[in-house]
Amino acid sequence: MEIPRRKLLQSAGASLGAGVGLGTATTTASAASDPTDRWLPAHSSNYSASNRTKSDINWIVIHYTVGSYAGAINWFRNSSANVSAHYVIRNSDGHTTKMVDESDVAWHASGFNSNSIGIEHEWVEGQNGFSDALYSRSAQLIEFLAEKYDIPKNYYTSHTAPCDADGGIIGHMHAPTNSWCSSSNSTSCPGPYDPDRLMAHLEGDGGDDPEGPFELEQPVRTTSTLDVYEAPRTDSSVVATVDANSAARVINGPEAGDKYRWWGLHFVSEGIWAWAGEPWLEGCPGFCHGTVVTPTSTTNVRSGPSTWYNVRTSVETDAVGTVTQGPQTNDHDDYTWWHVEWNDGSEGWSAEGLLEVSTTGESGERETDTEARFEPGERVYTTDVVTARSEPTVGDNVIHTQPADVYGQVSDGPVDADGFRWWRVEYNNDVDGWSPDRYLASGGDYEPPFSIGDELRATTTLNVRADGSLEADIVGTVDETTTGTVTNGIVTRDGYIWWEIEWETGLRGWSVERYLEAASDRRAPLPFDVETDLTEPVEVTGAELNAAIEAERPDSPLIGLGNTFVAVQNEYGINAIYQLAHAIHESAWGTSDIAQDHNNLFGYGAEDDCPYECAERYDSFEDCVWAVMDDVYELYLTPGNWRYNGPTLEGMNVYYATDPEWDRKIADHYRTVASNL
Repeated sequence: MEIPRRKLLQSAGASLGAGVGLGTATTTASAASDPTDRWLPAHSSNYSASNRTKSDINWIVIHYTVGSYAGAINWFRNSSANVSAHYVIRNSDGHTTKMVDESDVAWHASGFNSNSIGIEHEWVEGQNGFSDALYSRSAQLIEFLAEKYDIPKNYYTSHTAPCDADGGIIGHMHAPTNSWCSSSNSTSCPGPYDPDRLMAHLEGDGGDDPEGPFELEQPVRTTSTLDVYEAPRTDSSVVATVDANSAARVINGPEAGDKYRWWGLHFVSEGIWAWAGEPWLEGCPGFCHGTVVTPTSTTNVRSGPSTWYNVRTSVETDAVGTVTQGPQTNDHDDYTWWHVEWNDGSEGWSAEGLLEVSTTGESGERETDTEARFEPGERVYTTDVVTARSEPTVGDNVIHTQPADVYGQVSDGPVDADGFRWWRVEYNNDVDGWSPDRYLASGGDYEPPFSIGDELRATTTLNVRADGSLEADIVGTVDETTTGTVTNGIVTRDGYIWWEIEWETGLRGWSVERYLEAASDRRAPLPFDVETDLTEPVEVTGAELNAAIEAERPDSPLIGLGNTFVAVQNEYGINAIYQLAHAIHESAWGTSDIAQDHNNLFGYGAEDDCPYECAERYDSFEDCVWAVMDDVYELYLTPGNWRYNGPTLEGMNVYYATDPEWDRKIADHYRTVASNL
């Protein structure tokens, strides 16, 4: 159902019903829906693991950080902090991070932790109190917790209250330090936090800011999938369900109802006029991604966010476009820049002062050629900077922004939508997405000799540049016969075809195709088992190891360590592939807590009864590889040491690990890596 604008404006001041809450596309959200924005756990040494239930929790303790939001979060994640809270709320916008599960006991109020939940509120020296956004989010979170754990929504300012009341809300300074409530914590926390403002929000009158955070015609966006209503109350009809990050402009409000503040919105692109609750809205700096705009006068469209960049075209006041990127500023001019896709098919950056929110969103239909320019399977290249998108439509769906002169192959299309004709292109730089045909041209008969991941070698001493252009800086050179792995390409510029290569020397950059040739075919998987001698080096490059990791786990933090494993092999003679396989097994491809927190890739120093704290700490992954492999060489692979039982995984397994299958598991990882070489 779509509400006419007049009806939406008239619905202000309508009678308020006792609605059940704001719905979403997948569930009906109650008034106490979880407002948490993200989960980022505190270090396990800073709280007590427990299994608290509803009957164990009856108090909420209010704190202030006396430091930045990010600083508090980082401190709770530091193993030496010995302190934590369940939640942290940012002052500027109410962004909320959950750090300790409520079932566990956070260390936030001495003597009062076991039956309470702690909430930190960002406050820095010189800050003038707390924002309305913070109080609003604090109230939403308390509403959620109070309903979940049957905690009374009463705020107490006496340390004796917990001995007389069944539960409630209390500041840290009034939390008792013992079960008989004889004394409170010696602290000024929560500082300037105002219980009256909190209670005003909990009671639904919007606190000390009755006008609300938005103004008429201001661009806003939804922070989650959200039901929007015919009137400012939840017992009115649902007009539509809009996705998270849907852009709108404010055209009415605020109105109070059902403990929320409501705003009348026009979702311009969707043609929807409806009311939405303030807790699920946020203002945008200038415009939102997805906001429909129109020029206030003839406006230049540039290739980048600065007057330094070339003017591609200009648009007139009857043009309509959709904001897709920004804002961007620079040191060259005083403008704020937004990337807009216009209804005439052009796209680029324009200055904020020359744009305004469109009140109609009427973009008209752009004529498209009746005859398709390309066919599936045809090679094409980009004629200018162009976006590749996950769907053939404008909006917040950009996969990658391609530069000019990138080649690819058409795999689907055409699709006519939003005034564009779209083609799906599998680009040579490993991007697969939809691009408008006005920025594509036929690639002729050229067939690239390489693909992403191919191994090649230099046929002469060769420059390596920061970008695929003769104007780009030279970042180094490689000698004839140096091998490398293709990581990106192709780009055609300055009369040459360019490929990005990660060279075995560790250098990475762009080189000209005419001085490259395919290396020998990939070797067969190297034979390996638990009885293979680990002190026999293998022929492998760091680039090959990195490519093998990426082929199996593209997001592994181990990518980039290939040269380190090879360097250790050169120093000690320890099989480089074994080193990698050992690290994969012990660190879960570099993602384990010990790897991330201690830079320990081998579980070195960990014991069965002390797997985390006892594990050694290193300054970096590289330091860990050198230190641990030095020990492995001296203690397990060198005859004469009492731990030596042969230079094999089977021999190491006698004393290195308690798991009798340890050697076999690493051998399996070894063969996985070798199969990708």
